[in-house]
Amino acid sequence: MLEQRVTKLEEDMGRITAVLERLEPKINEILLTGAKQVDLHRTQVDVAELKGRMTALDEKLSGRMTAIEEKLTAKITIVEERLGGRLSGVEGRMSGLEARVAALPSVYLQLGLIFTTWGIGSGIVFSIAKFAR
Repeated sequence: MLEQRVTKLEEDMGRITAVLERLEPKINEILLTGAKQVDLHRTQVDVAELKGRMTALDEKLSGRMTAIEEKLTAKITIVEERLGGRLSGVEGRMSGLEARVAALPSVYLQLGLIFTTWGIGSGIVFSIAKFAR
């Protein structure tokens, strides 16, 4: 009777071994799929964490940029106030200089006419002197 039990157990073990051999590729596939899903879940968690960090950094930077813009605006206002009087004096001087520069072509024109007249006059004098001889 003991031998019958051992024989039956050996047959059962053979069947169990055959079933396990058939199931082993499926188990490996399930394990790989599970590992991929765990990696995907980890990646999703990491992405969500990075998004949170980026949002926090964006808020910090936005606040800092606003503060910097306010400081720069205040400093620009101060510089404009300080330079306002100086610039009006410079603008007055520039208008006087502009009038002088605008008058330059007429000065050159007058000098050209004077030299041309002298040249023509001296030419006439030399011509008369040549004919008089």
